Amino acid sequence: MMFAPLFDDSSACRFAERTFEVTAASLQHLARCYPLPPSLQRAVLKRQVEFLAGRVCAQRAAEALTGRRPAAIPPQPDRAPAWPPGMVGSITHTSGYAAALVASATDYQGIGLDCEVLLSRQQLALRRHICVAGELEALQAAHPDWAPEQLLTLIFSAKESLFKCLYRKVQAFFGFPAARVLRLQPAQHTFVIQLEYDLTPELRQQAQWTGQFACQNNLLLTALLYISAPQALRASQSELPACREEAQGRDVEEPRD
Repeated sequence: MMFAPLFDDSSACRFAERTFEVTAASLQHLARCYPLPPSLQRAVLKRQVEFLAGRVCAQRAAEALTGRRPAAIPPQPDRAPAWPPGMVGSITHTSGYAAALVASATDYQGIGLDCEVLLSRQQLALRRHICVAGELEALQAAHPDWAPEQLLTLIFSAKESLFKCLYRKVQAFFGFPAARVLRLQPAQHTFVIQLEYDLTPELRQQAQWTGQFACQNNLLLTALLYISAPQALRASQSELPACREEAQGRDVEEPRD
């Protein structure tokens, strides 16, 4: 599959992914694996298919981790998935692609996984909502062979992954100004992200995490794992193609489930 090489079987986490089409037939197929919850019965088709595709991935990842497939992973009132006891995880879905990453809560306190369609050059104006002062400029100077819209997509996705990763600890919303992507290592498919201010007594300003990223076609995926202190993602260093594909336009959104 597309991003599975990032997460080998020797790591403590389990990953599942799938592609899908937004059609009635796809909805029926997915609903045979995971029933559509009552709260989404009147939702638009796109929302229904994306939700089910993400939950099917979550079920499969959980089964790979524990040997048991959970009957349901319902959304909580804040839309975060209610994982089975003893498990942490993250779900992402965008533009015909869905994925989930799970691990034991004894190994990790949080997981963040996010996938985005590459932003277009016309969407660079979004930088004022996504970046802190000098963030994009510093990465551009360090990586002149990357288009600014590709770097902006990575910054956006990395911060989405950070939010998902830390939300279980913070239990409150925090936005893009809370963090800065400091540097990239394209050959290793890693990035370093740092908090710009304290979130909790444990999650202090300048705390850093190393995450993984990969780009396939027009999609960019990022992942972060949180142990008891910021540490690098335990993932394989497989040689995946760096982010050099042609960008396509999209509307920026913030899926949490």
